[in-house]
Amino acid sequence: MSREAEAVSESYETEPDCITCWENIIESSPDAIVAIRTGGEVIVFNTAAVKLLGYEKPEVVGVKNIVDICPRLTAKAIMLDLRSDDHGGPGVMERREVTLVDKEGAEIPVSISAAILYEDGREFGSVGFFSDLREKKRLERQLMRAERLSSLGKLAAGIAHEINQPLTGVLTFSHLLLEGLEGDSAMRKHLELIVRQSTRIREIVQGVLNFSRETPTRFRPRYLEEILDSTLEMVLYQSRFDRVELVKDYGEGVPEVLVDGAHLEQVFLNIVFNAIEAMDGAGRLIVRTRHREGWVETELEDTGPGIPESILHRIFDPFFTTKHSTDRMGMGLGLAISYGIVKSHRGDIKVSSAPGRGTTFTVRLPVAPTERTAT
Repeated sequence: MSREAEAVSESYETEPDCITCWENIIESSPDAIVAIRTGGEVIVFNTAAVKLLGYEKPEVVGVKNIVDICPRLTAKAIMLDLRSDDHGGPGVMERREVTLVDKEGAEIPVSISAAILYEDGREFGSVGFFSDLREKKRLERQLMRAERLSSLGKLAAGIAHEINQPLTGVLTFSHLLLEGLEGDSAMRKHLELIVRQSTRIREIVQGVLNFSRETPTRFRPRYLEEILDSTLEMVLYQSRFDRVELVKDYGEGVPEVLVDGAHLEQVFLNIVFNAIEAMDGAGRLIVRTRHREGWVETELEDTGPGIPESILHRIFDPFFTTKHSTDRMGMGLGLAISYGIVKSHRGDIKVSSAPGRGTTFTVRLPVAPTERTAT
């Protein structure tokens, strides 16, 4: 053994165990680290990987192949990129986006960088470093949605005003003509059809104007329970609510929030009506309030059929709807309007759902300042 080798050997006798040191580094990484042997057997699966994919280590290490957590075509593409000159050089792949599959079968967008592992000049496996992109994607969708809402709101307001002027004339003169007709003539039926369809257009235009949110917002401290009670009173005595069980689960000591009560009622009404329609008028609606670290959260949970994952991310998009176009409320603006209102209150609105498990909307608003002016 050379003097240099002897010195290195002696140094390891006085330093912490090298293997334990590397294990600690791998386990402490905020990124998921997965290493495989040639052939795909998983040999390293750190704590961040457990959190990301939902598997426990004994379920994966030495048991699963990489294609069990990474789609086969994606895994193959990664290995091809590792051997090319186009992604950082042979044996190295710089960050790119791929999709993994967790234990429940859900797809997870991640950013990956990877490298081939060598021993004595021979390839014996590879290692990947994965960063969870779900929050980044959510924020990107949120920003894009806010930009679309802003642009569409301005456009919608202009178009709505232009439509309202001739539409008012059509409705006015149609009613005048109807007053001059008697009996059950064909002309009267035609005019009644014109009035009904014109009224429908006016309702759509009003929805578009609401979407553009031209009405001013008036903030004042309110207890959300008061707004919720007022909202629920509007629907409790409607026939569509007859077979719906309402459960109120209000938290104790929930503080006030600084809101426009009328606008928040509109938000809750949209969610409640959607829940009733989803349950086909029969089921349970649970309304909860909670105070959590400077925020007041309101959850509205229904026992309906749930929302398919494929469209869950689109439900706040303007003009997206799963309802029939002939439905009065089928314009796809209700939740888009609700989203804009909550954002104007510096809050957040989220939805969680799965087919057969119902749907829960969560509205999160900041607690009002402790000092309040008299109203």
